[in-house]
Parts: sequence; C-alpha cells; structure tokens
Amino acid sequence: MEAGEDNWNPYRADAERIGLPGYDFWLFDSRIVVKFVIDGDGETLGVHVLEDPETVVRACQVRDLAWHHAVPTAEFQRQERSQS
Repeated sequence: MEAGEDNWNPYRADAERIGLPGYDFWLFDSRIVVKFVIDGDGETLGVHVLEDPETVVRACQVRDLAWHHAVPTAEFQRQERSQS
C-alpha cells in the first residue's frame, strides 16, 4: 500500500463459484501474462511468460471478474486468521 499498490483477494469459495481458473498468474500492463506452475505441495516449479492475444484478453477478463468479488487484503487476512 505504501508503494501505491492496492491488493485485494477473492475468497476461494467465491472464486470457484464464479469460475476463476485454478492457477495463479500475474498480469503486467494488460500485455504480458506470467502463469505460475505449482506442484501439489504448493511449491512454485517455474513460470510461463505469455503474450499471445487470446491468453492476455482472458487474463484481463479474469482479473476484472475477480476484482468485483474481492475484498481488501487486510480484511481477507483477518477473515482467514479467524477461520484458522
């Protein structure tokens, strides 16, 4: 937040309900998608850097959909801790 970044998170149940993909990615400047390859133990094995228009457009759509169902990170963290 201090650096100007505003992070929000959707809850897993909401993500599944609205059909978000089951993988993590970063989207840079709505032009480059970095898709993470993660094993069953949650370890990052690597990434794929993708710039093809179909992948980028889909990532932008997913980002926008997720944003509408997300909550500020601080609220998300409080809720997750209270459920632990």
